[in-house]
Amino acid sequence: RRQRQMCIRDSRYGPADGLLFTPRRIPDEAPYREALALFEAGHDMGLKKMIATHIEWRTIMAPLALQQRFAELGVKMEKSFYEFNLARAMRSFEVLGPENFIFSSDQGMFPNLRAKRGFACMVQEYLNAGITPEQARIMLHDNQQFLMEG
Repeated sequence: RRQRQMCIRDSRYGPADGLLFTPRRIPDEAPYREALALFEAGHDMGLKKMIATHIEWRTIMAPLALQQRFAELGVKMEKSFYEFNLARAMRSFEVLGPENFIFSSDQGMFPNLRAKRGFACMVQEYLNAGITPEQARIMLHDNQQFLMEG
C-alpha cells in the first residue's frame, strides 16, 4: 500500500490531484486487482478525480460488481464508441447512474471524421435506447467539466 501511495504522489508535474488507469488485458483478473488497489489508495488519499478507461474493451469487460466498486470510490468510467456495447452500457447506467460515466470517442476528435461520426452515432444509440437528454449531458459535459476543473 505504501508503494502505491508513493507512486500516486510522485509526479514530476506537481502534486497529483487525479488518477487514470487503463487496463488492456485481464488475464486471471490481475489488472482488476491492480486497478482496484490503485483506486482504493487514491480514494484513501482524498483524490477526487479518478478515471477508469476501456472498461468495456473486449479483453476486459469489467463486471458490473467491479464497476459498482469503482463508483463507490468516486471513479468515473469511460464509455467509448470504439468499444460500444449498448446492452452492457444501459445496464451500467441503470444500476450506477450517469454521474459515474463519461462518454469518449477513443479515436481523437478533430479532424478525424470517423471519430466524430462514431461518437454522434453512439450518443444517438443511447438516446434511442432510453437515456434522457439530461443523462446524456451529464456524461458528455458535466462529468468531464468536473474532471477538467483545476
